[in-house]
Amino acid sequence: MSTGTYGATSIDLSGRVTLDAISNDNLDLEGNAGADVNITGAKDITTSSSGVLDISGANDTGKLIVKDNGGGTIFQVDTTNGYWSTGTNRIGGHAVSYHCERNTSATSGTWYSWGNGANSSGIGPIAPVAGKIRYVTLTAITSSTCTVAVGINGVASAATVSLSSSTANTATANVSFSAGDRLGATVTSGTATNGSTVNFFIIWD
Repeated sequence: MSTGTYGATSIDLSGRVTLDAISNDNLDLEGNAGADVNITGAKDITTSSSGVLDISGANDTGKLIVKDNGGGTIFQVDTTNGYWSTGTNRIGGHAVSYHCERNTSATSGTWYSWGNGANSSGIGPIAPVAGKIRYVTLTAITSSTCTVAVGINGVASAATVSLSSSTANTATANVSFSAGDRLGATVTSGTATNGSTVNFFIIWD
C-alpha cells in the first residue's frame, strides 16, 4: 500500500488492508486536528484487492453503525438479528407487509383468512426466499381480549400479539422462516371480535 501526505489527492489501497483488534482508535484522513473516522471496538475489518469489505467480528452490541456528523444513526446493520435499518429501531429496506383478516369472530384455534374465505392452517402466502417476520400487529373493530400467534407451516410459534380489552396492538416477533414456508396467523386464546386483522412486517435475507 502506498501512502500519501497531507494534501495528497489520492491514496492507493489496492493491496490488502487489515485492521485487527482496533479499539477506540481514530483514523485521520486529512491530517488536521480532528479524526475523520472513529473505529470503536472493531474486532476484524479487512478489505481485499477485489474490493470486498469484510467485517468478521461483531462488536459487543452486534451492530455496525454509520452516523452523521451530529451523531445520529443513518445506517445500521444488526448482525445478531440479521437485519439492517436506516436509523435506530427502523425496519429498513426490502420490507413488505402481509395482511390477513376475519369477517366474523375468531376464537381459539381459528386461522386468519388471506382472501376468498381461505382460513385454514394450510392456507397463506408461501415465502419465495428466506426471511424474518420482524413485527406483527393486531386490530379489531371493537374491544377484544385475545392472543394471536404467528404460524409457520400451520404450526403456531411462540411469537404472539395480544389485545386486552383493546382494539389494536403491536409486538416484536423476530420469527425466521425458510424459502417455501407457508405463513399464517391463528388465535390461541380469547376471542377477536368481528373484523379483526393481522399484519406481518417482513424483511428478506
